[in-house]
Amino acid sequence: MSHQHDIAASEPTPWMITRMGAVVVAEVMMPRLFDPVMVDRLDHDLHAAVGSADDLVLDLTRVRYISSAMLGRMVMLWMAAQKRGRRVVLSGVTGTLAEILRIAGLHQRVQMHRDVATALAALETHPS
Repeated sequence: MSHQHDIAASEPTPWMITRMGAVVVAEVMMPRLFDPVMVDRLDHDLHAAVGSADDLVLDLTRVRYISSAMLGRMVMLWMAAQKRGRRVVLSGVTGTLAEILRIAGLHQRVQMHRDVATALAALETHPS
């Protein structure tokens, strides 16, 4: 099992994390977030990238499905940001993924925007 983890850890990550001022933008480029190793790595990378004074735009435009583990990590990330007075917003949520988030009730807690530009504008218009 650890051999499989070592192989996965050496592969490039299927997401890109960039900083735009006090906002971290994380673009996930894989259609399914269900592999436990990938979920752990994404969660780790997001927590490492987001400082105590940063907001986060999680761009899920290419994502069609997430596991319950990833959903849980998103909730924990949102809660951690709330405690610091920061925000996590989602962009590009459509189709099955939108339905998953609606069923989970996340759509009532986390702002969702059609794209990254709209999410960034909303964060700028309504600073925390």
